Amino acid sequence: MVRLILVIVMLSPLIASSQDSPNYPLTVTVFNQGVSYPYSQFITRPIHPGVMLETNHFFKEGIHSWGWNVSVGYYFHRHFANGFFLQGNFLYRYQSKSGIYGQFQLGTGYLHVFRAATEYKLRNGQYVKSTDWGNGRITPSIGIELGYKMRKEPLSPRIFIRYQTWIQYPFSPGFIPLLSHTNLHLGYTFYPHTVKK
Repeated sequence: MVRLILVIVMLSPLIASSQDSPNYPLTVTVFNQGVSYPYSQFITRPIHPGVMLETNHFFKEGIHSWGWNVSVGYYFHRHFANGFFLQGNFLYRYQSKSGIYGQFQLGTGYLHVFRAATEYKLRNGQYVKSTDWGNGRITPSIGIELGYKMRKEPLSPRIFIRYQTWIQYPFSPGFIPLLSHTNLHLGYTFYPHTVKK
């Protein structure tokens, strides 16, 4: 677990900036993670909080834009499992003149989950606590985002809401092959670096 946390911490500066372009945005979201069928619930209860850092790049921005994003994050599900994740997505964005935009994303990622309950193993006829090193899973996902570009300039901050559904595979090998999750994100995108002219 310590190694995984160190990897995420080391990746965080790469998300905030890039050697090729200092104008990559930084996105911060807080989200609610739930176990549910896609589009069956908008807000799942009880609330299971998560936080995510993300950056993206669009090849040519206009009314119709194509690009990609990468993100790292963590969620806490008290009765189920806690997870660290790394994701990548292809993006399509439609930007209106009013500043309101819609975005679709499709991608996959890696999830490392740790059970919320204490693990036990049978040893010498007795159950003793065991160390949970977690398990790695793949996470194909689809997301829909509705947001607002706050100013007309290219490097304007954005606020948005994103509904993301994703599959944890495998969930329980040999028993339950996959599990469906949903995340409801509230996010803010800004540009921490600007080009000096």
